[in-house]
Formats: sequence, C-alpha cells, structure tokens
Amino acid sequence: MDAQIHENTIETTPQPSKETFSDHARQLSAESSGKKRIKSIHGTYLRGQKYEDGVDFVPAPPREWENWYIVDWEGKVAFKAIHIPKRFIRADPEGNVDLLFTHPQAWELWAPIKNDDGSWSFQSHHGQWLSADADGKAHTVEKKQEWEHFWLECWTSVARRTGFRTKTPEPNEPSRFGFGSA
Repeated sequence: MDAQIHENTIETTPQPSKETFSDHARQLSAESSGKKRIKSIHGTYLRGQKYEDGVDFVPAPPREWENWYIVDWEGKVAFKAIHIPKRFIRADPEGNVDLLFTHPQAWELWAPIKNDDGSWSFQSHHGQWLSADADGKAHTVEKKQEWEHFWLECWTSVARRTGFRTKTPEPNEPSRFGFGSA
C-alpha cells in the first residue's frame, strides 16, 4: 500500500512567487544603483562619449566621463551619463549599445544580476548581456561569460575647475569675496 501511495504522490518544488521575484529584482536594482563607475574584466571603464552617441570602454585611470548615475527603476536600472542630462545607455536587438537622449523606456533599462564573484552583469530588454571586448568595444551578447562581468566602484562629486579657491577660508582670512567664508 505504501508503494502505491508513493507512486501516486506528485512531488512539487516550491516555486518563488512573482512577488518574491519582484522583491529580489528591486533589491538588486537598489543595491547596484548610485554614483558608480563600471569596470570590466579587462580593467577598462565604461565611458559615455561627450560629443557623440558612442559608448565604449577605456583604460584606467577613470576620468569624469567614466562616471555614471545608475538609476534604480523598479527592479531594473538605467545608466545615466554624467555629462549630458537625460542621456541613457540603450541596447538594440542587433547588439549595439549607444547613448540616447530620452526618458528611459524599455530599451534603456537593464536587469542587474549579482554574480558569485561579487561582480555584476546587466541584461538588456532583449535578453542580451552588456559586454566589454578587449579592444574597448561595448555591445551586447547572447551568452553571459566572464567578459559580461563588471565591478561597480563608487565615485564622489567631481571637483570642477572654476577659478575659485578650493579650500574654505578661515574666519578672518581674506577670500575672493572679502573676509570670512563665501
């Protein structure tokens, strides 16, 4: 009798609910967002080209153009360029990656995935993975391997050259604006 009961028993593995998956995706997008640099396995950094729509990877040390705002977008992220407001990285179905001047839509959103080695991978709307070639080309590929692993480094505000003092004057020290702090 026990054998018959066992044969007729259907084993099921509990499946995560959509809410659990959604919560996990939101947790990953929140964890990966912020002021970040995106470093490839090659030691190069993702750069948004200032006067073009191009995106590529350039050697270290990182400069201002390699700084990104990774924006948490309800379980996905958008990569916002630092130098031109409202410019986001877009992936098309053919594997091209560029900057688009827009409010993020589906093609500008990426699913962040945390890898076992502490790196991150980013899956496009089309199911392809952000990839860095050794020659600096940024594009997407079908299969996630080591070239699709990235390390996120925090950056702080960029000091711009304005011609003003960089240190705060002491209370009785002359400043450009007279005495005391400006």
